[in-house]
Amino acid sequence: MLELRHVGFETDDNKEILRDVSLTVQDRFVAITGPNGGGKSTLAKVIAGIYQPTSGQILLDGVDITHMSITDRANLGLSYAFQQPVRFKGLRVKDLLSLAAGKNTSVNEACSYLSEVGLCARDYVDRELNDSLSGGELKRIEIAMVLARGTKLSIFDEPEAGIDLWSFQNLIRVFEKMYEQTRGSILIISHQERILNIADKIVVIKNGQVEKEGAARPAGQCRRRQPGLQCAGRQSGRGAQMIDAIEQNLLREVADLDSLPVGAYNIRANGQLAGRNTTANIDIVTKDDKPGIDIYIRPFTKNESVHIPVILSQTGLTDLVYNDFHIGEGADVTIIAGCGIHNCGGGNAQHDGIHTFYLAKNAKLRYVEKHYGEGDGRGKQVMNPTTIVHLAEGAQMEMETTQIAGIDDTMRKTSGDLAEGASLVIHEKIMTTGDQHAVTDFDVDLNGEGCSANVVSRSVAKDVSKQEFISHINGNCACAGHSECDAIIMDHASVIASPALTANSVDASLIHEAAIGKIAGEQLIKLMTLGLTEKEAEDQIVNGFLK
Repeated sequence: MLELRHVGFETDDNKEILRDVSLTVQDRFVAITGPNGGGKSTLAKVIAGIYQPTSGQILLDGVDITHMSITDRANLGLSYAFQQPVRFKGLRVKDLLSLAAGKNTSVNEACSYLSEVGLCARDYVDRELNDSLSGGELKRIEIAMVLARGTKLSIFDEPEAGIDLWSFQNLIRVFEKMYEQTRGSILIISHQERILNIADKIVVIKNGQVEKEGAARPAGQCRRRQPGLQCAGRQSGRGAQMIDAIEQNLLREVADLDSLPVGAYNIRANGQLAGRNTTANIDIVTKDDKPGIDIYIRPFTKNESVHIPVILSQTGLTDLVYNDFHIGEGADVTIIAGCGIHNCGGGNAQHDGIHTFYLAKNAKLRYVEKHYGEGDGRGKQVMNPTTIVHLAEGAQMEMETTQIAGIDDTMRKTSGDLAEGASLVIHEKIMTTGDQHAVTDFDVDLNGEGCSANVVSRSVAKDVSKQEFISHINGNCACAGHSECDAIIMDHASVIASPALTANSVDASLIHEAAIGKIAGEQLIKLMTLGLTEKEAEDQIVNGFLK
Protein backbone atom coordinates (compact mmCIF):
# COMPACT_ATOMS: atom_id res chain seq x y z
CA MET A 1 0.00 0.00 0.00
CA LEU A 2 1.18 3.51 -0.86
CA GLU A 3 0.25 6.35 1.45
CA LEU A 4 0.91 10.08 0.89
CA ARG A 5 0.43 12.39 3.88
CA HIS A 6 0.23 16.15 3.19
CA VAL A 7 2.86 16.01 0.44
CA GLY A 8 4.05 19.27 -1.11
CA PHE A 9 6.61 20.12 -3.73
CA GLU A 10 8.20 23.43 -4.72
CA THR A 11 10.72 24.16 -7.45
CA ASP A 12 14.07 25.79 -6.71
CA ASP A 13 12.55 29.16 -7.59
CA ASN A 14 9.79 28.61 -4.98
CA LYS A 15 7.03 27.76 -7.45
CA GLU A 16 4.49 25.54 -5.73
CA ILE A 17 3.55 22.52 -7.88
CA LEU A 18 1.98 20.22 -5.27
CA ARG A 19 0.15 21.35 -2.15
CA ASP A 20 -1.05 19.21 0.76
CA VAL A 21 -1.60 16.03 -1.27
CA SER A 22 -2.94 13.15 0.82
CA LEU A 23 -3.68 9.91 -0.96
CA THR A 24 -3.89 6.17 -0.35
CA VAL A 25 -3.24 3.62 -3.13
CA GLN A 26 -4.19 0.06 -2.32
CA ASP A 27 -6.59 -0.76 -5.15
CA ARG A 28 -5.67 -2.79 -8.20
CA PHE A 29 -5.79 0.03 -10.77
CA VAL A 30 -5.69 3.67 -9.67
CA ALA A 31 -5.92 6.39 -12.31
CA ILE A 32 -4.69 9.92 -11.62
CA THR A 33 -6.21 12.43 -14.01
CA GLY A 34 -6.81 16.16 -14.30
CA PRO A 35 -5.99 19.13 -16.52
CA ASN A 36 -2.58 19.62 -18.08
CA GLY A 37 -0.21 21.43 -15.76
CA GLY A 38 -2.12 20.32 -12.71
CA GLY A 39 0.79 18.37 -11.19
CA LYS A 40 0.06 14.76 -12.23
CA SER A 41 3.49 13.92 -13.64
CA THR A 42 5.21 15.81 -10.83
CA LEU A 43 3.32 13.71 -8.31
CA ALA A 44 4.43 10.50 -10.05
CA LYS A 45 8.08 11.63 -9.97
CA VAL A 46 7.80 12.55 -6.29
CA ILE A 47 6.51 9.05 -5.52
CA ALA A 48 9.32 7.47 -7.57
CA GLY A 49 11.98 9.59 -5.84
CA ILE A 50 13.01 11.53 -8.94
CA TYR A 51 11.86 14.65 -7.12
CA GLN A 52 12.15 15.01 -3.34
CA PRO A 53 9.05 16.40 -1.61
CA THR A 54 9.48 19.69 0.20
CA SER A 55 6.89 18.72 2.79
CA GLY A 56 4.83 15.76 3.94
CA GLN A 57 5.47 12.05 4.18
CA ILE A 58 5.38 9.06 1.80
CA LEU A 59 5.01 5.46 3.03
CA LEU A 60 5.20 2.18 1.11
CA ASP A 61 3.76 -0.77 3.02
CA GLY A 62 4.28 1.17 6.23
CA VAL A 63 7.94 2.02 5.46
CA ASP A 64 8.79 5.71 5.34
CA ILE A 65 10.37 6.33 1.94
CA THR A 66 10.10 10.14 1.99
CA HIS A 67 13.82 10.75 1.90
CA MET A 68 14.90 7.53 0.23
CA SER A 69 16.78 7.59 -3.08
CA ILE A 70 15.37 6.44 -6.40
CA THR A 71 17.45 3.27 -6.10
CA ASP A 72 16.27 2.43 -2.58
CA ARG A 73 12.63 2.93 -3.55
CA ALA A 74 13.09 0.74 -6.61
CA ASN A 75 14.61 -2.02 -4.50
CA LEU A 76 11.67 -1.83 -2.09
CA GLY A 77 9.34 -2.69 -4.95
CA LEU A 78 8.49 0.49 -6.87
CA SER A 79 8.64 0.76 -10.67
CA TYR A 80 8.30 3.84 -12.86
CA ALA A 81 7.62 4.09 -16.60
CA PHE A 82 8.57 7.39 -18.19
CA GLN A 83 6.12 9.39 -20.26
CA GLN A 84 8.95 10.03 -22.72
CA PRO A 85 11.19 6.92 -22.71
CA VAL A 86 14.94 7.46 -22.52
CA ARG A 87 17.22 6.55 -25.42
CA PHE A 88 20.62 4.91 -24.96
CA LYS A 89 23.51 4.44 -27.37
CA GLY A 90 24.94 0.96 -27.07
CA LEU A 91 22.45 -0.58 -24.63
CA ARG A 92 20.24 -3.17 -26.31
CA VAL A 93 16.65 -4.05 -25.57
CA LYS A 94 17.78 -7.34 -24.02
CA ASP A 95 20.25 -5.44 -21.78
CA LEU A 96 17.50 -3.22 -20.40
CA LEU A 97 15.12 -6.14 -19.89
CA SER A 98 17.85 -8.02 -17.99
CA LEU A 99 18.50 -5.01 -15.75
CA ALA A 100 14.78 -4.65 -15.14
CA ALA A 101 14.35 -8.34 -14.28
CA GLY A 102 17.45 -8.34 -12.07
CA LYS A 103 18.95 -11.26 -13.97
CA ASN A 104 20.36 -12.17 -17.35
CA THR A 105 17.19 -12.86 -19.31
CA SER A 106 17.24 -15.44 -22.07
CA VAL A 107 16.00 -14.60 -25.55
CA ASN A 108 12.88 -16.67 -24.86
CA GLU A 109 12.18 -14.67 -21.68
CA ALA A 110 12.76 -11.41 -23.55
CA CYS A 111 10.40 -12.68 -26.23
CA SER A 112 7.74 -13.27 -23.62
CA TYR A 113 7.97 -9.74 -22.22
CA LEU A 114 8.08 -8.10 -25.65
CA SER A 115 5.27 -10.15 -27.14
CA GLU A 116 3.05 -8.95 -24.30
CA VAL A 117 3.40 -5.42 -25.67
CA GLY A 118 3.06 -6.38 -29.33
CA LEU A 119 6.75 -6.72 -30.24
CA CYS A 120 8.81 -9.75 -31.13
CA ALA A 121 12.22 -10.40 -29.62
CA ARG A 122 13.41 -11.80 -32.91
CA ASP A 123 13.24 -8.28 -34.34
CA TYR A 124 14.04 -6.19 -31.27
CA VAL A 125 16.09 -8.08 -28.69
CA ASP A 126 19.49 -7.04 -30.12
CA ARG A 127 18.51 -3.53 -31.19
CA GLU A 128 19.90 -0.50 -29.39
CA LEU A 129 17.53 1.91 -27.69
CA ASN A 130 18.62 4.72 -29.96
CA ASP A 131 17.11 6.96 -32.62
CA SER A 132 16.43 3.98 -34.90
CA LEU A 133 13.40 3.12 -32.74
CA SER A 134 10.18 5.04 -33.05
CA GLY A 135 8.50 6.68 -30.11
CA GLY A 136 5.82 4.00 -30.10
CA GLU A 137 8.39 1.19 -30.09
CA LEU A 138 10.25 2.83 -27.22
CA LYS A 139 7.01 3.19 -25.28
CA ARG A 140 6.20 -0.49 -25.62
CA ILE A 141 9.71 -1.45 -24.52
CA GLU A 142 9.35 0.89 -21.53
CA ILE A 143 6.17 -0.93 -20.52
CA ALA A 144 7.88 -4.31 -21.05
CA MET A 145 10.63 -3.27 -18.61
CA VAL A 146 8.09 -2.59 -15.89
CA LEU A 147 6.43 -5.92 -16.66
CA ALA A 148 9.81 -7.65 -16.29
CA ARG A 149 10.34 -6.04 -12.88
CA GLY A 150 7.10 -7.38 -11.41
CA THR A 151 7.06 -5.02 -8.41
CA LYS A 152 4.37 -4.36 -5.80
CA LEU A 153 3.75 -0.81 -7.11
CA SER A 154 4.07 0.18 -10.76
CA ILE A 155 3.66 3.77 -11.92
CA PHE A 156 2.89 4.59 -15.55
CA ASP A 157 2.98 8.16 -16.82
CA GLU A 158 0.53 8.26 -19.78
CA PRO A 159 1.24 4.68 -20.97
CA GLU A 160 -1.20 4.94 -23.88
CA ALA A 161 0.75 7.71 -25.59
CA GLY A 162 2.44 6.63 -28.79
CA ILE A 163 0.82 3.19 -29.12
CA ASP A 164 -2.23 4.03 -31.19
CA LEU A 165 -1.41 1.35 -33.73
CA TRP A 166 -1.34 -1.30 -31.01
CA SER A 167 -4.58 -2.78 -29.72
CA PHE A 168 -5.54 -0.82 -26.62
CA GLN A 169 -7.12 -3.93 -25.18
CA ASN A 170 -3.70 -5.56 -25.16
CA LEU A 171 -2.43 -2.76 -22.94
CA ILE A 172 -5.23 -3.47 -20.52
CA ARG A 173 -4.22 -7.14 -20.58
CA VAL A 174 -0.63 -6.15 -19.66
CA PHE A 175 -1.97 -4.44 -16.56
CA GLU A 176 -4.12 -7.48 -15.76
CA LYS A 177 -1.14 -9.81 -16.01
CA MET A 178 1.02 -7.57 -13.84
CA TYR A 179 -1.61 -7.67 -11.15
CA GLU A 180 -2.03 -11.44 -11.43
CA GLN A 181 1.71 -11.93 -10.95
CA THR A 182 2.40 -9.39 -8.20
CA ARG A 183 -0.94 -8.69 -6.50
CA GLY A 184 0.37 -5.17 -6.29
CA SER A 185 -1.08 -1.82 -7.29
CA ILE A 186 -0.81 -0.06 -10.62
CA LEU A 187 -0.88 3.74 -10.62
CA ILE A 188 -1.65 5.25 -14.03
CA ILE A 189 -1.26 8.92 -14.92
CA SER A 190 -3.70 9.61 -17.74
CA HIS A 191 -6.48 11.82 -19.02
CA GLN A 192 -7.73 9.27 -21.54
CA GLU A 193 -11.25 8.03 -21.01
CA ARG A 194 -10.23 4.53 -22.07
CA ILE A 195 -7.86 4.34 -19.10
CA LEU A 196 -10.34 5.86 -16.68
CA ASN A 197 -12.93 3.28 -17.68
CA ILE A 198 -10.82 0.38 -16.42
CA ALA A 199 -9.66 2.01 -13.16
CA ASP A 200 -10.86 0.83 -9.76
CA LYS A 201 -10.27 4.31 -8.34
CA ILE A 202 -9.94 7.74 -9.94
CA VAL A 203 -8.08 10.67 -8.39
CA VAL A 204 -8.39 14.14 -9.90
CA ILE A 205 -5.37 16.45 -9.45
CA LYS A 206 -5.96 20.13 -10.18
CA ASN A 207 -3.78 23.09 -9.30
CA GLY A 208 -1.47 20.80 -7.35
CA GLN A 209 -4.18 19.43 -5.07
CA VAL A 210 -6.48 16.45 -4.86
CA GLU A 211 -9.72 17.93 -6.10
CA LYS A 212 -11.69 14.73 -5.71
CA GLU A 213 -11.31 10.98 -5.59
CA GLY A 214 -13.56 7.99 -5.61
CA ALA A 215 -14.36 4.56 -6.96
CA ALA A 216 -14.73 4.27 -10.70
CA ARG A 217 -17.22 2.20 -12.60
CA PRO A 218 -16.47 -1.51 -12.30
CA ALA A 219 -14.05 -2.48 -14.96
CA GLY A 220 -15.40 -4.74 -17.66
CA GLN A 221 -14.00 -8.13 -18.40
CA CYS A 222 -10.88 -7.93 -20.50
CA ARG A 223 -10.66 -9.94 -23.68
CA ARG A 224 -8.21 -12.79 -23.61
CA ARG A 225 -5.07 -11.63 -25.31
CA GLN A 226 -3.97 -12.77 -28.70
CA PRO A 227 -1.26 -15.40 -28.73
CA GLY A 228 2.15 -13.79 -28.67
CA LEU A 229 4.39 -13.79 -31.71
CA GLN A 230 6.64 -16.78 -31.94
CA CYS A 231 10.26 -15.80 -31.61
CA ALA A 232 13.22 -17.91 -32.41
CA GLY A 233 15.60 -18.47 -29.52
CA ARG A 234 19.33 -18.13 -29.79
CA GLN A 235 22.03 -19.96 -27.97
CA SER A 236 25.69 -19.25 -27.97
CA GLY A 237 28.62 -20.55 -26.07
CA ARG A 238 32.27 -21.38 -26.29
CA GLY A 239 34.00 -24.32 -24.79
CA ALA A 240 37.69 -24.14 -24.08
CA GLN A 241 40.37 -26.21 -22.40
CA MET A 242 42.45 -24.33 -19.88
CA ILE A 243 46.14 -24.17 -20.58
CA ASP A 244 49.11 -22.99 -18.57
CA ALA A 245 50.00 -20.32 -21.10
CA ILE A 246 52.16 -17.36 -20.14
CA GLU A 247 50.31 -14.27 -18.99
CA GLN A 248 46.98 -16.05 -19.31
CA ASN A 249 44.98 -13.10 -18.08
CA LEU A 250 46.47 -10.78 -20.69
CA LEU A 251 45.64 -13.24 -23.45
CA ARG A 252 42.10 -13.47 -22.18
CA GLU A 253 41.72 -9.69 -22.08
CA VAL A 254 43.08 -8.90 -25.52
CA ALA A 255 42.14 -11.98 -27.53
CA ASP A 256 39.43 -13.81 -25.52
CA LEU A 257 41.75 -16.81 -25.27
CA ASP A 258 41.45 -19.31 -22.45
CA SER A 259 43.26 -21.91 -24.51
CA LEU A 260 45.21 -22.14 -27.73
CA PRO A 261 42.95 -21.10 -30.60
CA VAL A 262 41.81 -23.31 -33.43
CA GLY A 263 43.58 -22.50 -36.68
CA ALA A 264 46.56 -20.27 -37.31
CA TYR A 265 48.12 -18.21 -34.54
CA ASN A 266 51.28 -16.36 -33.55
CA ILE A 267 51.73 -15.46 -29.87
CA ARG A 268 54.47 -12.97 -28.99
CA ALA A 269 55.60 -12.45 -25.38
CA ASN A 270 58.16 -9.91 -24.19
CA GLY A 271 59.63 -9.48 -27.65
CA GLN A 272 59.96 -13.20 -28.41
CA LEU A 273 57.93 -15.85 -30.19
CA ALA A 274 55.93 -17.85 -27.64
CA GLY A 275 53.83 -20.01 -29.93
CA ARG A 276 52.86 -20.45 -33.58
CA ASN A 277 50.65 -22.59 -35.75
CA THR A 278 50.01 -22.51 -39.49
CA THR A 279 47.40 -24.19 -41.67
CA ALA A 280 47.18 -25.36 -45.25
CA ASN A 281 45.78 -21.99 -46.28
CA ILE A 282 47.53 -19.64 -43.87
CA ASP A 283 51.30 -19.33 -43.54
CA ILE A 284 53.16 -17.24 -40.97
CA VAL A 285 56.82 -16.37 -41.65
CA THR A 286 59.29 -14.54 -39.41
CA LYS A 287 60.88 -11.50 -41.08
CA ASP A 288 64.61 -11.63 -41.71
CA ASP A 289 65.41 -7.91 -41.81
CA LYS A 290 63.38 -6.56 -38.87
CA PRO A 291 61.18 -7.77 -36.03
CA GLY A 292 57.78 -9.00 -37.09
CA ILE A 293 56.01 -11.49 -39.32
CA ASP A 294 54.51 -11.92 -42.77
CA ILE A 295 51.14 -13.61 -42.94
CA TYR A 296 50.07 -15.10 -46.25
CA ILE A 297 46.46 -16.16 -46.81
CA ARG A 298 45.77 -18.15 -49.94
CA PRO A 299 43.19 -16.94 -52.49
CA PHE A 300 39.58 -17.99 -51.82
CA THR A 301 40.30 -19.12 -48.25
CA LYS A 302 37.00 -19.08 -46.34
CA ASN A 303 35.92 -19.23 -42.70
CA GLU A 304 39.41 -19.31 -41.19
CA SER A 305 40.97 -17.08 -38.56
CA VAL A 306 44.37 -15.92 -37.36
CA HIS A 307 45.19 -14.92 -33.76
CA ILE A 308 48.28 -12.70 -33.28
CA PRO A 309 48.26 -11.41 -29.66
CA VAL A 310 51.26 -9.64 -28.10
CA ILE A 311 51.87 -9.56 -24.34
CA LEU A 312 54.44 -7.66 -22.28
CA SER A 313 55.20 -8.31 -18.61
CA GLN A 314 58.72 -6.85 -18.34
CA THR A 315 59.14 -3.29 -17.15
CA GLY A 316 61.44 -1.08 -19.20
CA LEU A 317 60.87 -3.09 -22.40
CA THR A 318 60.06 -1.45 -25.74
CA ASP A 319 58.75 -3.91 -28.31
CA LEU A 320 58.54 -2.88 -31.97
CA VAL A 321 57.09 -5.16 -34.66
CA TYR A 322 56.35 -4.88 -38.36
CA ASN A 323 53.59 -7.24 -39.40
CA ASP A 324 52.48 -7.51 -43.04
CA PHE A 325 49.27 -9.27 -44.06
CA HIS A 326 48.74 -10.54 -47.61
CA ILE A 327 45.09 -11.52 -48.16
CA GLY A 328 44.58 -13.41 -51.42
CA GLU A 329 41.89 -12.79 -54.00
CA GLY A 330 38.39 -13.77 -52.92
CA ALA A 331 39.46 -14.82 -49.42
CA ASP A 332 37.10 -14.18 -46.47
CA VAL A 333 38.88 -14.41 -43.10
CA THR A 334 39.15 -12.95 -39.59
CA ILE A 335 42.32 -11.69 -37.90
CA ILE A 336 42.32 -11.12 -34.13
CA ALA A 337 45.18 -9.05 -32.80
CA GLY A 338 45.75 -7.18 -29.57
CA CYS A 339 48.33 -6.22 -27.00
CA GLY A 340 48.28 -6.60 -23.24
CA ILE A 341 50.83 -5.02 -20.88
CA HIS A 342 51.43 -5.92 -17.23
CA ASN A 343 53.85 -3.42 -15.69
CA CYS A 344 54.71 -3.46 -11.99
CA GLY A 345 58.11 -1.83 -12.27
CA GLY A 346 59.58 1.66 -12.46
CA GLY A 347 60.25 1.79 -16.21
CA ASN A 348 57.81 2.15 -19.07
CA ALA A 349 56.57 -0.87 -20.98
CA GLN A 350 55.84 -0.01 -24.60
CA HIS A 351 54.57 -1.81 -27.67
CA ASP A 352 54.60 -0.25 -31.13
CA GLY A 353 53.00 -2.31 -33.84
CA ILE A 354 53.11 -1.35 -37.52
CA HIS A 355 50.56 -3.46 -39.40
CA THR A 356 50.25 -3.26 -43.17
CA PHE A 357 47.37 -4.98 -44.96
CA TYR A 358 47.29 -5.88 -48.65
CA LEU A 359 43.86 -7.10 -49.69
CA ALA A 360 43.65 -8.51 -53.21
CA LYS A 361 40.64 -8.25 -55.51
CA ASN A 362 37.32 -9.06 -53.80
CA ALA A 363 39.02 -10.17 -50.57
CA LYS A 364 37.15 -9.71 -47.30
CA LEU A 365 38.73 -9.23 -43.87
CA ARG A 366 37.41 -8.65 -40.37
CA TYR A 367 40.21 -7.29 -38.20
CA VAL A 368 39.82 -7.07 -34.40
CA GLU A 369 42.40 -5.31 -32.23
CA LYS A 370 42.23 -4.83 -28.44
CA HIS A 371 44.62 -2.98 -26.16
CA TYR A 372 44.79 -3.46 -22.40
CA GLY A 373 47.15 -2.42 -19.61
CA GLU A 374 47.47 -3.21 -15.91
CA GLY A 375 50.01 -3.06 -13.07
CA ASP A 376 50.80 -1.08 -9.95
CA GLY A 377 54.29 0.09 -10.86
CA ARG A 378 55.46 3.66 -11.43
CA GLY A 379 56.15 3.02 -15.09
CA LYS A 380 53.63 3.67 -17.84
CA GLN A 381 51.88 1.33 -20.25
CA VAL A 382 52.39 2.80 -23.73
CA MET A 383 51.01 1.61 -27.08
CA ASN A 384 51.39 3.17 -30.49
CA PRO A 385 49.64 1.12 -33.18
CA THR A 386 50.00 2.08 -36.83
CA THR A 387 47.69 0.48 -39.38
CA ILE A 388 48.17 0.85 -43.14
CA VAL A 389 45.48 -0.51 -45.44
CA HIS A 390 45.69 -1.14 -49.19
CA LEU A 391 42.41 -2.33 -50.70
CA ALA A 392 42.32 -3.59 -54.28
CA GLU A 393 39.22 -3.59 -56.48
CA GLY A 394 36.13 -4.84 -54.63
CA ALA A 395 38.03 -5.62 -51.42
CA GLN A 396 36.25 -5.14 -48.09
CA MET A 397 37.78 -4.61 -44.65
CA GLU A 398 35.97 -4.17 -41.34
CA MET A 399 38.22 -2.99 -38.53
CA GLU A 400 37.28 -3.01 -34.81
CA THR A 401 39.76 -1.39 -32.42
CA THR A 402 39.24 -1.22 -28.67
CA GLN A 403 41.35 0.37 -25.95
CA ILE A 404 39.99 -1.52 -22.97
CA ALA A 405 41.75 0.04 -19.98
CA GLY A 406 45.09 0.89 -18.43
CA ILE A 407 46.87 2.49 -21.40
CA ASP A 408 48.60 5.66 -20.22
CA ASP A 409 49.68 7.04 -23.59
CA THR A 410 48.71 6.02 -27.09
CA MET A 411 49.08 7.37 -30.60
CA ARG A 412 46.85 5.41 -32.98
CA LYS A 413 47.44 6.06 -36.66
CA THR A 414 45.42 4.53 -39.46
CA SER A 415 45.78 5.25 -43.17
CA GLY A 416 44.22 3.66 -46.21
CA ASP A 417 43.88 3.80 -49.96
CA LEU A 418 40.90 2.26 -51.70
CA ALA A 419 40.53 1.12 -55.29
CA GLU A 420 37.35 0.79 -57.34
CA GLY A 421 34.41 -0.64 -55.40
CA ALA A 422 36.46 -1.21 -52.23
CA SER A 423 34.98 -0.66 -48.77
CA LEU A 424 36.60 0.22 -45.42
CA VAL A 425 34.60 0.29 -42.16
CA ILE A 426 36.35 1.31 -38.93
CA HIS A 427 34.79 1.14 -35.45
CA GLU A 428 36.95 2.54 -32.69
CA LYS A 429 36.22 2.37 -28.93
CA ILE A 430 38.40 4.09 -26.34
CA MET A 431 38.17 4.81 -22.62
CA THR A 432 40.69 6.94 -20.75
CA THR A 433 40.94 7.53 -17.01
CA GLY A 434 43.30 9.33 -14.63
CA ASP A 435 45.74 11.47 -16.58
CA GLN A 436 45.86 9.17 -19.61
CA HIS A 437 46.28 10.61 -23.09
CA ALA A 438 44.97 9.09 -26.32
CA VAL A 439 45.29 10.39 -29.87
CA THR A 440 43.70 8.77 -32.91
CA ASP A 441 44.52 9.90 -36.43
CA PHE A 442 42.69 8.56 -39.50
CA ASP A 443 43.69 9.43 -43.08
CA VAL A 444 41.86 7.68 -45.90
CA ASP A 445 42.20 8.21 -49.67
CA LEU A 446 39.18 7.23 -51.76
CA ASN A 447 40.74 6.68 -55.17
CA GLY A 448 38.51 4.23 -57.05
CA GLU A 449 35.03 4.76 -58.48
CA GLY A 450 32.32 3.56 -56.12
CA CYS A 451 34.58 2.97 -53.13
CA SER A 452 33.51 3.96 -49.61
CA ALA A 453 34.87 4.54 -46.10
CA ASN A 454 32.99 4.75 -42.80
CA VAL A 455 35.01 5.81 -39.73
CA VAL A 456 33.14 5.77 -36.41
CA SER A 457 34.75 6.51 -33.04
CA ARG A 458 33.06 6.15 -29.66
CA SER A 459 35.00 7.22 -26.60
CA VAL A 460 34.65 7.97 -22.90
CA ALA A 461 37.03 10.37 -21.14
CA LYS A 462 37.08 10.36 -17.31
CA ASP A 463 38.99 12.16 -14.54
CA VAL A 464 41.61 14.53 -16.07
CA SER A 465 42.39 12.42 -19.12
CA LYS A 466 42.73 13.89 -22.60
CA GLN A 467 41.62 12.60 -25.98
CA GLU A 468 42.14 13.85 -29.50
CA PHE A 469 40.28 12.61 -32.54
CA ILE A 470 41.66 13.52 -35.97
CA SER A 471 40.09 12.28 -39.18
CA HIS A 472 40.74 13.19 -42.79
CA ILE A 473 38.85 11.60 -45.68
CA ASN A 474 39.94 12.50 -49.20
CA GLY A 475 37.39 11.92 -51.95
CA ASN A 476 39.21 11.77 -55.28
CA CYS A 477 36.41 10.34 -57.45
CA ALA A 478 32.76 9.28 -57.33
CA CYS A 479 32.85 7.82 -53.83
CA ALA A 480 31.27 7.97 -50.37
CA GLY A 481 32.93 8.84 -47.07
CA HIS A 482 31.62 9.24 -43.53
CA SER A 483 33.47 10.21 -40.36
CA GLU A 484 31.87 10.30 -36.91
CA CYS A 485 33.23 11.06 -33.45
CA ASP A 486 30.87 10.48 -30.52
CA ALA A 487 32.34 11.09 -27.06
CA ILE A 488 31.15 11.10 -23.45
CA ILE A 489 33.10 13.52 -21.26
CA MET A 490 33.13 13.19 -17.46
CA ASP A 491 34.76 14.84 -14.46
CA HIS A 492 37.53 17.23 -15.65
CA ALA A 493 38.53 15.44 -18.83
CA SER A 494 38.95 17.06 -22.24
CA VAL A 495 38.15 15.87 -25.76
CA ILE A 496 39.16 17.47 -29.07
CA ALA A 497 37.46 16.34 -32.27
CA SER A 498 38.89 17.45 -35.63
CA PRO A 499 37.09 15.72 -38.50
CA ALA A 500 38.07 16.99 -41.95
CA LEU A 501 36.92 16.25 -45.49
CA THR A 502 38.54 17.00 -48.84
CA ALA A 503 36.55 16.59 -52.05
CA ASN A 504 38.60 16.52 -55.25
CA SER A 505 35.67 15.40 -57.39
CA VAL A 506 32.17 16.80 -57.86
CA ASP A 507 30.89 13.23 -57.44
CA ALA A 508 32.45 12.71 -54.02
CA SER A 509 29.83 12.42 -51.26
CA LEU A 510 31.45 13.13 -47.90
CA ILE A 511 29.93 13.63 -44.44
CA HIS A 512 31.43 14.21 -41.01
CA GLU A 513 29.81 14.33 -37.56
CA ALA A 514 31.11 15.10 -34.09
CA ALA A 515 29.25 15.03 -30.77
CA ILE A 516 30.76 15.51 -27.31
CA GLY A 517 28.66 15.61 -24.16
CA LYS A 518 28.08 14.28 -20.68
CA ILE A 519 25.87 11.39 -19.63
CA ALA A 520 22.30 12.61 -19.63
CA GLY A 521 20.72 12.85 -16.20
CA GLU A 522 17.56 11.15 -17.43
CA GLN A 523 19.63 8.12 -18.50
CA LEU A 524 20.98 7.74 -14.97
CA ILE A 525 17.52 8.22 -13.49
CA LYS A 526 15.99 5.59 -15.77
CA LEU A 527 18.49 2.94 -14.72
CA MET A 528 18.16 3.93 -11.06
CA THR A 529 14.41 3.28 -11.31
CA LEU A 530 15.44 -0.30 -12.17
CA GLY A 531 17.26 -0.61 -8.84
CA LEU A 532 20.80 0.40 -9.85
CA THR A 533 22.90 2.84 -7.86
CA GLU A 534 24.09 5.96 -9.63
CA LYS A 535 27.56 4.43 -10.00
CA GLU A 536 26.13 1.17 -11.35
CA ALA A 537 23.94 3.12 -13.78
CA GLU A 538 26.93 5.13 -14.96
CA ASP A 539 28.96 1.96 -15.52
CA GLN A 540 26.12 0.36 -17.51
CA ILE A 541 25.82 3.43 -19.74
CA VAL A 542 29.57 3.61 -20.36
CA ASN A 543 29.92 -0.13 -20.98
CA GLY A 544 26.97 -0.13 -23.35
CA PHE A 545 28.31 2.94 -25.18
CA LEU A 546 31.65 1.23 -25.73
CA LYS A 547 30.26 -2.27 -26.39
